[in-house]
Amino acid sequence: MSANLKAQIGSLRTHAALPNPFLKATVQMEDMVRASAVPGVLLRLGALMSADSWHTRQTVAALRRGMLPIVGDGSAYVSLIHAEDAASAIAGALEHADAASGRTYNIVDGAPAPMADVFRFAASAVGAPAPKSVPPFLARMAVGALTLDIMAASYRMSADRAKSELGFAPRYPTYRETWTQIAKALANTEIALSL
Repeated sequence: MSANLKAQIGSLRTHAALPNPFLKATVQMEDMVRASAVPGVLLRLGALMSADSWHTRQTVAALRRGMLPIVGDGSAYVSLIHAEDAASAIAGALEHADAASGRTYNIVDGAPAPMADVFRFAASAVGAPAPKSVPPFLARMAVGALTLDIMAASYRMSADRAKSELGFAPRYPTYRETWTQIAKALANTEIALSL
């Protein structure tokens, strides 16, 4: 699954047609929030990154061991958001609750990038070997179809609306700043890989 997430959501109006259960559940949740009588705002977070999160630490551990490959040519886009910036965006939505009510905002850094670029930069930042590429069929055999679909999905999102309406200004504006901060925070930290 390498189609742009925005196009998938925009073009699919029935939940049965959605390509994977996570995307289907996300759209169902958004529909429920929109249908609720309680005022609300939807914040769509990019891939949440933080040096103290389990999944980021596992990513670092896998990179250090050369166990996090690029699937295919790595052209699928990923949109990240540092946890500190996500918290800032949530606070901004609360501060602008009247203007934000009923709206949907993408909360991501300012630079969606191909997965290959992100993985290569992250590996370099944490002092790991450059990640190798594996063909999708091999990745599917190793992790399963659903995990591969999630890993290979292309998520190119923009936070322009959040920036203009909520004053959102990420402290970590690209994956480079995010991964540089993570690498510094974990420089002398040994991380066990959970398999």
